[in-house]
Amino acid sequence: GSAVQNQDAGAVEETETEILSLDMRRANWAMSRLARFTAKRLDLRAIKATRRRNYERLLSALEGVAGLRPLFPVLPKGTCPLFFPVEIADAANAQRALGKAGLSTKYFWSFFHETFPQADFPFETALKTSVLALPIHQDLDECQIDAMVAILKAQFSNVAAA
Repeated sequence: GSAVQNQDAGAVEETETEILSLDMRRANWAMSRLARFTAKRLDLRAIKATRRRNYERLLSALEGVAGLRPLFPVLPKGTCPLFFPVEIADAANAQRALGKAGLSTKYFWSFFHETFPQADFPFETALKTSVLALPIHQDLDECQIDAMVAILKAQFSNVAAA
């Protein structure tokens, strides 16, 4: 490929296209024994129930917080959410501020593919640059969700006051 060798660190940097492409030599690889072992021991119903409960708790607690708009204000029946996506006007700066306050988030769509015509898709471009993913995984308990809410409310009350 067109990976670039970083001579300082000896690391190989891949282009966005290489990162997002499927290597057909690996397309039919089976799941590893370790992954199968782990998957068999997961309580998928409990994971789904906990993720849904965490999503709903966050959704309810953040209702009316200026500057935060849940991307999905209704969680469809049967959905097992990966995270809680919120639309924020300045997601990149919000992510930095939240990180400093102790809340790790994911800038969900962190880069544009070099062939994506941003000018042709203004809505999609705006959405891509304004969504943060908040954690709601099954290892979070109610106290941790509440602590997240406190950080979000403090951050966004500061934004509203500014």
